[in-house]
Amino acid sequence: MESLVKELENTEVLSKKDIITLKSYIHKKYNNFSNNERAKILSNTIHQILDKSIKGLKIDYYNAIKNDLIKSLITSTSESSIKLIDILNKYLSLQDSSYEYSEDVLNWVTNHVNTEFSKSELNAAFNLNFPVEPQNKLETQSHYESTAIVNAPEPLHKNIIALILSIMIFIVILLSIFIIKYNPIISKTQNISKNKSSTNSKVINKNITDDFSKLPSDFKYKSINTNSLRHYLNTKNSLLAFEPYFSKIIRVCKNYNLNPLLLFAITGQEQAFVPIDAPKAKQIANNPFNVYHSWKEYNTNIEDSTKIAAKTIINECSNLPQNTDPFHWLNKSYAEDPSWGAGVESLFKELQKNN
Repeated sequence: MESLVKELENTEVLSKKDIITLKSYIHKKYNNFSNNERAKILSNTIHQILDKSIKGLKIDYYNAIKNDLIKSLITSTSESSIKLIDILNKYLSLQDSSYEYSEDVLNWVTNHVNTEFSKSELNAAFNLNFPVEPQNKLETQSHYESTAIVNAPEPLHKNIIALILSIMIFIVILLSIFIIKYNPIISKTQNISKNKSSTNSKVINKNITDDFSKLPSDFKYKSINTNSLRHYLNTKNSLLAFEPYFSKIIRVCKNYNLNPLLLFAITGQEQAFVPIDAPKAKQIANNPFNVYHSWKEYNTNIEDSTKIAAKTIINECSNLPQNTDPFHWLNKSYAEDPSWGAGVESLFKELQKNN
């Protein structure tokens, strides 16, 4: 029970500290946009990210939860971030004590934590008063996957928008989020150029089975010779040959039906497989794919950055035109360097040959 509460308290959704990264990204990528256009991008982005974090709760409460948490984060001098526990507490403050409500809470917690728990433990942890049914500990998310689909994000409360547009661009950034931990999005529905995007363009559910069929056959998951791969990485003096990096990348690839060699090839192109003796090697190894522009600007852990890189590849391949080289296609959205795709392809083939 304590581990469940601790995970909710420690899982960050967005923070003020992350704003510096987003500010740099927005201004660098969209320097020809007006402040109003940037504000719209930020508004849509924050709604999409929070929608993802709130998913599983009643849709009727989405706006109330989002607006209250955003307002609290901006105006508070003590709160530096929004965490999962804040979302749950805000929702519980709106409780109506119906059984449907308790199922929503159960569904949401199941979707957003890794800790195993029973309904009775959840009941005890948060002093909920709903009927407890005998059941096994929850091990999978899919059984309780919410079927609610969030429509396109609505604009932020007009008072918040007014605040954004009336104060310096720095305050605009305070309404933003660092696209952290949850597959952040700069939506393509904003008609933003696709050619230099280094982030995902839509929210993706953990179970992305609909997109798997569109992956090129070489990109789909295959069992690999881990000993051969580790040996190859050792010849590159790569930190990724060690744990937790090696196994985490392979496990995430298996979950997303991606060939692990493709992800390792990207680390080779982006960071030369992260040599052990490279300055700040351990920090680089947290994000060897340079998702969200750079490991310097986005630095969480290897599992998180691998998931983001995997989702980016799946997203882009879902729109892959027929008879188009997939590496060239990924190049358009993943990197500004026009030779990036050729470099990844070369490393990918080398890894295949050595495996």
